[in-house]
Amino acid sequence: MKKNIKKEWLKKTLFFFIAALLFSCSFDKPEIPELSVKILKIETDAGTIEERLSLFLMYKDENGRNDYSSIQLVHLESGLTWVLNRENTSFFSSSQLRASDSEKTLWAGSNKIASPFGQIPIGEYSIVLEDLSGNRAIKKITVKEPETPLSKPFVFQIQDGRWKVEGAEDSAFQSFFLILLGADKQPLFVQGLPEGSKLEDSIASLLEKYPDTRYIQCMAQNSQGDTAYLTKYHSLY
Repeated sequence: MKKNIKKEWLKKTLFFFIAALLFSCSFDKPEIPELSVKILKIETDAGTIEERLSLFLMYKDENGRNDYSSIQLVHLESGLTWVLNRENTSFFSSSQLRASDSEKTLWAGSNKIASPFGQIPIGEYSIVLEDLSGNRAIKKITVKEPETPLSKPFVFQIQDGRWKVEGAEDSAFQSFFLILLGADKQPLFVQGLPEGSKLEDSIASLLEKYPDTRYIQCMAQNSQGDTAYLTKYHSLY
């Protein structure tokens, strides 16, 4: 009799423990502490410029990256919708994040969002971040007409084991970033560069910090942060 009571007590205890664990996990809603949305002018291998929308949000979830499901982007006026699922979302860290944040806080998104009409539609967008339990975080943003100079506002070169960035004089695009990518051309890390129109350093110092890097791109952003130019992929090998 006592054994049966003990077994029942153990079963109930185990049941309530598992239920409490599942309940606590399913209600850890994702958060969007920061958001970066800009129109990108991307240099192709053929030397032409194509327009894309870059959407990256700081994805924060106590259950970690594995709880991520999707980001849905909707242009409210036209209903045009893009979905970034686990297969076509890039995850990376940046110089803005502490090392202790790397598991629960990452940048998630894509800079390859293309419009079927060529140009990215301006106006109001809704951004919906969803985890595997169906919990959502929602933000609304406005994409404005991009700032478009007559020529590319900077030059990026790799030569003799060094990278070099030189911005055009009087250009509004003076915030530079190095984007380090793996063999699959997915971002690994984004390094903000100090202010200045002429910047350079050795490739070896980058590879020492980020040995999995196989490609590099350079991005120049305007002061408003809503328009940027991105170079083509440069191989480091």
